[in-house]
Amino acid sequence: MSNSKTLVLHLGIHKTGSSAIQSSLAKYRNQLKSVGLHVFDCLPENHSEFFQCSFGDDPTSYHSVRDKKMSLNQVKVRSAFVINKLRQELSESSSKIFVLTGEDGSLLSVDGLSRLAEFLANLGFQSSSVKIIIYAREHSAYVASAIQQNVKANNLTIQRSFSWHFRSSSCLYANLYIRLATVFPSSSIHFYDFQKACQHEGGLFGHFLETINIELSDFAEIRENIGLSLESIYLIDLARRNGLTLTRNQINALGKIHGFGKFDLGNHAKVAVRNACLNDRNFLRNVCGIEFLPFNDRPLAPPSTKKYLCALKESNPLLFSKLLSLWSHLLEGEPANFHSLSDQDMNELFIPSLTLLTDEKSVKVGLISDQDHRHAHIVSRLRYMKDILSGCRSAADA
Repeated sequence: MSNSKTLVLHLGIHKTGSSAIQSSLAKYRNQLKSVGLHVFDCLPENHSEFFQCSFGDDPTSYHSVRDKKMSLNQVKVRSAFVINKLRQELSESSSKIFVLTGEDGSLLSVDGLSRLAEFLANLGFQSSSVKIIIYAREHSAYVASAIQQNVKANNLTIQRSFSWHFRSSSCLYANLYIRLATVFPSSSIHFYDFQKACQHEGGLFGHFLETINIELSDFAEIRENIGLSLESIYLIDLARRNGLTLTRNQINALGKIHGFGKFDLGNHAKVAVRNACLNDRNFLRNVCGIEFLPFNDRPLAPPSTKKYLCALKESNPLLFSKLLSLWSHLLEGEPANFHSLSDQDMNELFIPSLTLLTDEKSVKVGLISDQDHRHAHIVSRLRYMKDILSGCRSAADA
């Protein structure tokens, strides 16, 4: 194989748009081949399973292998088959740049990375012809995104997920760099600021192509894993903490609730994460030239919520009592001494779900007048949430 060929190793990390890059690579596979970038046909969009099954320390512990109940021998046979297909595809390609992409590749140990490097060398890609791409996301934003994924898909509560990622993110990037630099030359390791990459005129995918000197004249970025609203995550967390089992359809239904903003950490949690990750931030600045922008201070709940509820009680006592009744069902207890609740207490009671958004559909069907539109929207929203959680409770009690 000619030394002019390059292997791009995109290893995420998690929660940095890897799915969007992978989906875009798959969608524009043929166009990319015409400009010299080969996306392997023999592999799925995400190569994480390939990395872990072929080079991981314990392939049988990988989640997809565990779910399929595959033995170690079955994993080895399957990996050998995939590697042979990959070798054949590589030998038949006239492209100069090849790409392997999988965020779980960033979880490989030094031994696993060594096995990967040996494999690439056998394919003809020496260390000098390998370019490793890592996107680094500001730590508190990374933790917030990871929590959202864990609550939605991994049956964890917000608190459990936060505790885990708070500990594991303190030296996230430095530890990864050390593992990579133990095996590959430092000149082949490239960290990029995820936030700045997303601001590229071609989006994250456009930035990725630019880093590997590929020009694609006409493409539309594919966005994956759009963030859920604060309301959605809080209500899923509420169900988790009450021991309710959520089906995928119920989670998807809760995920459609639109609020005043995406789920995010509170300011005190952001400060805690930032302080815990200070050494890692210094590493990124001094070694990789990445200086994260200050996080935006934003409370978990709109500051006008409490004021609005007090005004609502004066203007529409009946509606206010309905809100309390619905809220009581969600919280499994009477919210006594309502007026004594502090703003922090409001946050604990998931008051952000009382968003003041317009809903043109409810106006068009004639259910409410323009004057009562905002009030009725809140009631309908809470009733929708209540019905979902009631369905969860019935399933749990059955």
